Amino acid sequence: MKKQWLLLIPALLFLCQCSGSHTTLTVSESPGTPAVSPPKSINYTDFRSAMENLDFQYLESATEITKAQQEFADALRLAVDGNFAGAERQFSTLVKTAGDSAILADSQSILDNLRFFRSEWDSILTEQPDSTNGTDDNRALAEAYRQFPKEQYEFPVQPQQVPLDFSLSGCPVIPVVINGHKYEFWLDTGASTSCLASDVAEDCGVTPIDVENTSAQTATSKRVAIQPAVINEVRIGDIIIKDHPAIILKKEDLEFKLLGLIRILKVDGIIGWNAIQNMDITLDYLNKSATIQQPVIDENMDRNLFWLGYPVVTVLSPAGIPLHFGLDTGANVTSLHKNILNKVDTLGIKKRSVLVGSAGGFEHVESFTLPALTMLSGKYALHYVNLTGHPLTGAEFIQLDGTFGSDLPANGSVRIDCTNGRLELLYPGAK
Repeated sequence: MKKQWLLLIPALLFLCQCSGSHTTLTVSESPGTPAVSPPKSINYTDFRSAMENLDFQYLESATEITKAQQEFADALRLAVDGNFAGAERQFSTLVKTAGDSAILADSQSILDNLRFFRSEWDSILTEQPDSTNGTDDNRALAEAYRQFPKEQYEFPVQPQQVPLDFSLSGCPVIPVVINGHKYEFWLDTGASTSCLASDVAEDCGVTPIDVENTSAQTATSKRVAIQPAVINEVRIGDIIIKDHPAIILKKEDLEFKLLGLIRILKVDGIIGWNAIQNMDITLDYLNKSATIQQPVIDENMDRNLFWLGYPVVTVLSPAGIPLHFGLDTGANVTSLHKNILNKVDTLGIKKRSVLVGSAGGFEHVESFTLPALTMLSGKYALHYVNLTGHPLTGAEFIQLDGTFGSDLPANGSVRIDCTNGRLELLYPGAK
């Protein structure tokens, strides 16, 4: 039986504009509290649509909310607030007690993701069904990873600063040492699991774990073959990661060729979200340096970043409507998803075509262009021109409004602190 693994694949996404003007971003200081008199009304017609957009106020206005729906909403809120243990307990209870088949299916799917996020291989094998919503894939991979000791992180006392470079697609690149071998790896928040090209894995002595044939969905409609593996040691500066779960892809699937003939990009490997989530990382795009340290819990920090199958950042429209954007440093430009069209001004919207590249190759997708969009994030207003929309998304259950690419911090720096659910931007030139 051919396994299909949907979530643990690098996004490797970059967009080639096929028509029209390129996306541009300028930043200014935020004007302050968004104007909300009155805000644009979002009238969701059903419970699931409201929850997919994290509109918990829907519960106050809805005429009939069942006990299972209320419990599902409570569990979802826990996940968004970073209480993964509490969310897992709640979803686990719903899987056993919910009489609503839709609630049960969504709870099971989110629960599967939470257990992978937390590397709970034994729970996956003992508590998940053999074949529900793709959980047979999770079981095969959990069986592979559980053969190794639990992953460990060793942080020195001082934060580690390493050089920061950028790939042709704009993804940040940092020096790493894999089992004593030096490489330049992408630092890709859109990749849920770290990966190595097959030739690099062979050179570094990273041996694939024998499981049934497994494939993964890429950022396009293409699928590629993968093999699970565990890297004995990853070094970033003096930070040491031991027994790091990863996947191996054929080196051909991490090469991008013009017209299928001329190689324009080769990826040796990627540090994915399963590593990034355990570190406090500041990427200084202006000075081309990355500072990495052990995260420290700060109960007073305002959260604007959560994970649910994908890292998601919450920003505001000028009308005060929350917008949920995936965070993908592997994408060279910020893009939109059609879900946002009910939340912002769409005056002047145009259809267009874009060429999307990912592991496995390129493909054209039908898209749209929004001439202008302003979003508020902390003390900054982000003014985008000619934002492209496409149908791709990587989040679990959540309907994303768009995806932030590496153009977001291009004129400044970004701090990614998953432990405290915080993404902080710094633009020294903003006025």
